[in-house]
Amino acid sequence: MSHAQLLISYGQAFVAPDRRLHRSSMSVRFPEAPLLRAKGGCAVISDSISRNTMAKQAGDISVRGFLADYFSTPDHWDVKTSATRVLRALNSWCYSQSQHVKEGSFVSSMSAMVFRGREAHLSTWVIRWCFGCGVRSLNSSVVTM
Repeated sequence: MSHAQLLISYGQAFVAPDRRLHRSSMSVRFPEAPLLRAKGGCAVISDSISRNTMAKQAGDISVRGFLADYFSTPDHWDVKTSATRVLRALNSWCYSQSQHVKEGSFVSSMSAMVFRGREAHLSTWVIRWCFGCGVRSLNSSVVTM
């Protein structure tokens, strides 16, 4: 029996009326074969409130941190376990850092789509770093292809 190979093409673009108030971040990562098989590929986008002076950093940290740490989790963890543990660790680190910031707070929403095997995992979170509320999971669903 032959196995179909998932091929994905993607592009990135933002449209912001005033570029100075642009507070979104996005990135896509599809690693090479052994890691791709174990963890899948991932697309992440975050958006933060524009009135907050720390918003851009919150979005950047959430995207870069999630991608770096998600692909470093043990291979035997499922997608939900990996994503949840990474977000909790990011939340704790950013909360501790925000104790020294007076110009705003680290608050961001983030959505991640993880493609692994024949499944696509879509999760949306609100991350409230400064207030210590922890990671709030709003939506998590799995689509089998």
